Amino acid sequence: MELAWVREHAPTWDSGKAAAFGSGDTTRPGSGGAGAPLPGDWWCVLDGDEPVGYCRMDSTWGDAELFVAVRPGRRGLGIGTFALRHAEAEASRQGMNYIRTTVPRTAPDRTRTVGWLLARGFRGRGNDEFRKRVWPAAPSSSRAVPGNQPSERS
Repeated sequence: MELAWVREHAPTWDSGKAAAFGSGDTTRPGSGGAGAPLPGDWWCVLDGDEPVGYCRMDSTWGDAELFVAVRPGRRGLGIGTFALRHAEAEASRQGMNYIRTTVPRTAPDRTRTVGWLLARGFRGRGNDEFRKRVWPAAPSSSRAVPGNQPSERS
């Protein structure tokens, strides 16, 4: 598996996104039908030429709201983690404070999704929202000191 992170410059709802988000997913963004323009910034995760996942990022008040979806049958292979890592780097480059997502109580596979988020450093906010602190990107001329990262505080 060789994954690529590709920005969509004029994102629209299409069959790849419909397959990744699924028709029963109440958290899916965009419901205007095939070809409908989508708000926010979108990236596609490709395995070769095959779209296997998507990420939407919408920035509000210094935070980035994320939606990550992976095609059924490709879940559990690290594609979502790949997308999340790239989205976090993008949010850092844009100077965001937090990345956050909402997992409604009615979301399919909610328990698994929440566990996945918590394992990747997200913290619950006492409702359906989860967020993770984004640290500013280090200038290219500086070097990070191993073990000298600030801890996350909610």
